[in-house]
Amino acid sequence: MTIQRDFVIEDNGRLTAYHGPGGEVTIPEGVLKIGEGAFAGCAVLTGVTVPEGAEEIEKDAFLGCAGLRRVTLPVGLARIGKCAFKDCVSLEEIHFPKGLCQIGESAFAGCVRLKEAMLPEGP
Repeated sequence: MTIQRDFVIEDNGRLTAYHGPGGEVTIPEGVLKIGEGAFAGCAVLTGVTVPEGAEEIEKDAFLGCAGLRRVTLPVGLARIGKCAFKDCVSLEEIHFPKGLCQIGESAFAGCVRLKEAMLPEGP
């Protein structure tokens, strides 16, 4: 396990915790999974960019991040887990990447400001 600035990342590339100041956050390269509850309850998080190569956002990863407005997901992200963005009440827009094959139950429940969800074209 390593601590890279504000992130706790297991040797297998799974980000398990965030302890930073919030705001706009870019997750470090090499992260393959955003772990269960890694950012849960981080009310000061306003934006997040998930790096290329990330394959999964596990359940409850961003649960209750009330200030989260923007999420950038990479091409190749395959799974978004159950309740991953539940109760992110400020989330307004999300673009799903090509290759996404699973969005878990209630992944965006309670996202009352979500106005636009863009799905990729084609198979």
